[in-house]
Amino acid sequence: MQRSDRAGVGRAVLLALALLLAGFPAGMRARARSPEGPVEYGAIDAPLSAPMRIVVLPFRVHSADTLDFLAGELDVLLAQRIEAGGEVSAVAWRDFVKGAGSGRFDAGRFDDDPSDPDSTSADRSDRALQKLAREAGFDAVVSGSLTELAERFSLDIRVVPADRGGAATSLVLAAGSDRELLDRLGELAERISSAVKGGTPDRIVGIRFEGADSLEADLKGKLAVHRGGIFDPVQAEADRRAMAADPRVANATLRTIPVEGGVELVYKILPAQRILGEEVRVGSRLQVAEVVIRGNKRVDEDAIRARIHTAEGRPYDATQIARDVRAIFAQGFFRDVQVLAEETPLGLRVIFEVEENPVVREIAVSGNDEIDADKIKEALTLTTGAPLDYPLLRENTERVKALYRSEGYYLAKVAYEIEEISDGSVAVNFVVDENEKLKLRAIEFEGNEAFSDRELREGFSTKLWRFYSFATSWFDRSGTYSEPIFLRDLRLVEKKYADNGYVQARVGEPEVTANEEGLFLKVQIVEGPQYRVGKLTLEGDDTIDLEALRKKIRLDEGEVFNRSDLTSDVEVLESHYTDRGFFFANVNPITRTDPDELTVDVQFVVEKGPLYFVRNIDIHGNTRTVDSVIRREVRLVEGELYSARALQISKFRIRRLGFFEDVAFEPNTTEDPSELDLDVNVVERPTGAFSFGAGFSSADSFIFTASLSQSNLFGRGYGANISADIGGRSSRFFISLTDPYFLGSTFSFNTTAFLTQVRFNDFEQDQQGVEIAFGHPLTVDNRASVSLRYGFSERRVTQNTNLNALAAPISRQVLQGRQSTSRIGLSLGIDTRNDRFAPTSGYAASGTIEYAGLGGFSRFLSIEGRAGYFFGAPDWLFERSTFVISARAGFALPFNHVSDFDLAVQGSTICANPSNCMNAGNLDQIDDDIRLPLTERYFMGGLGTTRLRGYKGRSVGPRRPELRFTDLGSGRVYHPVGTRLISNPATGQLSTLCDDTRTSGNFGNGNGRCNSLGDKRIDDFDDIDEAQVIGGSSFISTSLEYRFPISEQIGLMGFGFVDGGNAFVEDDVLFDVTHWRYGYGGGVLWFSPFGPLQLVLGFPIDPRSDEQSPVFEFSVGALGI
Repeated sequence: MQRSDRAGVGRAVLLALALLLAGFPAGMRARARSPEGPVEYGAIDAPLSAPMRIVVLPFRVHSADTLDFLAGELDVLLAQRIEAGGEVSAVAWRDFVKGAGSGRFDAGRFDDDPSDPDSTSADRSDRALQKLAREAGFDAVVSGSLTELAERFSLDIRVVPADRGGAATSLVLAAGSDRELLDRLGELAERISSAVKGGTPDRIVGIRFEGADSLEADLKGKLAVHRGGIFDPVQAEADRRAMAADPRVANATLRTIPVEGGVELVYKILPAQRILGEEVRVGSRLQVAEVVIRGNKRVDEDAIRARIHTAEGRPYDATQIARDVRAIFAQGFFRDVQVLAEETPLGLRVIFEVEENPVVREIAVSGNDEIDADKIKEALTLTTGAPLDYPLLRENTERVKALYRSEGYYLAKVAYEIEEISDGSVAVNFVVDENEKLKLRAIEFEGNEAFSDRELREGFSTKLWRFYSFATSWFDRSGTYSEPIFLRDLRLVEKKYADNGYVQARVGEPEVTANEEGLFLKVQIVEGPQYRVGKLTLEGDDTIDLEALRKKIRLDEGEVFNRSDLTSDVEVLESHYTDRGFFFANVNPITRTDPDELTVDVQFVVEKGPLYFVRNIDIHGNTRTVDSVIRREVRLVEGELYSARALQISKFRIRRLGFFEDVAFEPNTTEDPSELDLDVNVVERPTGAFSFGAGFSSADSFIFTASLSQSNLFGRGYGANISADIGGRSSRFFISLTDPYFLGSTFSFNTTAFLTQVRFNDFEQDQQGVEIAFGHPLTVDNRASVSLRYGFSERRVTQNTNLNALAAPISRQVLQGRQSTSRIGLSLGIDTRNDRFAPTSGYAASGTIEYAGLGGFSRFLSIEGRAGYFFGAPDWLFERSTFVISARAGFALPFNHVSDFDLAVQGSTICANPSNCMNAGNLDQIDDDIRLPLTERYFMGGLGTTRLRGYKGRSVGPRRPELRFTDLGSGRVYHPVGTRLISNPATGQLSTLCDDTRTSGNFGNGNGRCNSLGDKRIDDFDDIDEAQVIGGSSFISTSLEYRFPISEQIGLMGFGFVDGGNAFVEDDVLFDVTHWRYGYGGGVLWFSPFGPLQLVLGFPIDPRSDEQSPVFEFSVGALGI
């Protein structure tokens, strides 16, 4: 099936991005140079041990589709990836020839014609490549082919050393897509670097022939390789080619079989007599009358004919017949090919009799206990339905071994068994002997003086086995050695040296020692001297202010040279130009090392290119959202200079809307060399949601919830939401509308109407109201904003069952009845988190100041603030886990007085003089310092705004004794529950007597203990169960939290926490930590379709007798900070 042009363009763009990333930081490819001349950074050689140099040839392509978009630059990309590794210097063939400039080498020498199966523009045999490497001055040559079948890719690599005695290495990289192929080139580059630097050579354990018959003795005597010698793939291939050139041999193939102690060579010989037939005379000039293909069952006849050049009407040529046989064998589909020639009246009938390789119908794995079979099969490139390929089979055996080594099973052995299950079909079984898993015991560095072993291991993903690893290895993989991961860790070592001035430092390959105690790693390091920054200059732009430049970049003359700072400086300088209209601006850092002064001079070479203006901005893909909603987020205007930063900010702003699955900006050049067209491509996502559900809440018992929302109403960016939560203890109804650009301005508008009814333990609160808000961003990326809001609400606190057993502030609120609050507030906020729901870095902070008193009952001034800081956890903890430090605080200055409350009851004239009443009094005299209305006070505990986990909701804060009242002829008198009034006949004074029994009817709990009106602190109360939380006029809540992912697929996270804080009454000290309460615990977060859901199990520290432990809570809604 042919791919669409659009797919080809997409892949070309993908490849271009990959090339850009491979060549960056900032075009740091090595160039041929003399030791004294200028070099680009990245090509600084250590004088003690210069890196080996290799050249990458263009790849041959085998595919039914054109892969020019991929193959055309694959050699360049691979060379750049090898070069970026820093172990080996690499260059693509075409770049080498262009740089050599002598005309000695042909740039197109290795360009094959994919339309011609027999096209061989240059000899790619190992011997020829060895000769090429020596002539061109390279240590090795990398050659290979790219094969695409059913949209799966295989990159077959041959690494041929220049040394005649060196062993060539074959490598295979399989990928399920072109994107995966490009992503894994770095892995292949590391394998090539390792192969070039060499290893222990294999020995030839045995040599045998198949099918040679009477020719075997003669052919064996001509071999240059011999049993017991070092295996030289180049010489072995030369022997095969020599046998194939023998006129008695039609075809010769070679395969190597890894065996214990080395390799076995198997030469398969097809005698010419067998395929040509005895009745045909050598050198006969008979005409070919007919060419017949026989024996093919699955392979199409046309595919075979495309490989052969013997054709009707041509003279019969035995040499061409032999080439045809080799071409058919090269397809890899056949185990045997014979040629028969029959004389007919019209000439010779040439018959190619083929025998196809069996097809793999089943792939199984046995003996695997520690690694799942599915995981092993994912590592295989052998697939069912494909012809059996022995080299691929052996390569897959090595893949399985590598997988086991990556999991720490260095003693694992893998073999394969082939079972014929039907005619032409086989089953392949990989047999695994896992043996014991070896634990990584030590990582030792040799040659390091500037840094200790411990410092070099900082940030490693590879971790040693420790005594505690029995409990942690399941998530931190401590004690497991995986070579790919460790090689990546060594890149951190290289970075540490390069960032501390050791530009010539070299980090060797790990030496692995395995014994019964475990695995031991040793890494050789050559540090070299420490270099400092020499002269900093800029070339290519005479207009720039050099002093201003020095303030922008991190490198500073005389300071220790830092490679990461150089990379950052290149990015800063390129941004300086691309933000000013230079679309194609490029900055290349050229470095000169001075080994005498130990300095690195850096010259930034600027290629500004032309200025570009934005001509047209076109939006595509918005099937629902109107253009203006997107355009108002774009920070570029048609007709102004192009800016890369404005483009980046625009993309962020559009993504932040939440209306689109994907947002992409595509600048396109136009016929005018000074103008660009900007395409904005978006993919719409559903923005409406309807949800409903039922469940059980720790606060509301059974609860039903429903919500209808649309964040892009009418496609114009309006937001609308209607929600209802109905539970056993509460009912909440909300409706809100939002316009982010009110009346076309840059101000946002929001209005919300609400109706709530909540039943607490001691009273019930009803509330209804409306709120409107205007907001405006303070930064172009909308991370900071300010808002002004006004709200009006009416609240009523009721206690229908018993007006006794309430604290004085609560009783006053109940008697007051309905009250209104009119408030205006100003809020300021900033949010730099990298994710709104599950951030791993950044911070969020907000502050609000409100004044209530523009009418209504409540009068106060409040200030509230909250902040949270998110930072990544150390590597030895869960991957992508995060620590969160957060704090919330609030303070309200009340302007109400107790006299403002309409109590609707007559106080006793006796207690009008407080000295006449002991432990009793009128309601307006008790706790008259509590002036902030109950509905505005802060109650701590549980989840929510005033969070203090480990405690039940609204259970933490200042308390006051519960009161009962006694109606006298002189009026109503309040006194603590459990007491009764007594009168002194002589003085007329009233006092109380504790009579807290179950039969006394004094509203106490019957435990015989009573509180006093003057009790305020927790230690003052004789009976804490008869004291009520009345909330504070100020509060503080702090938290340290650790979050870790459980399942990123379903959005499930775990967390542990320590919380601290409390609420305080008027005139108390907010930051008196001796009066704080603390809790700890853990829980899970699930980002469900209904919003974030929290389940928390908390424990209070030093709980009191009336406090529950543990406390389980859960909630659905915003997480806050």
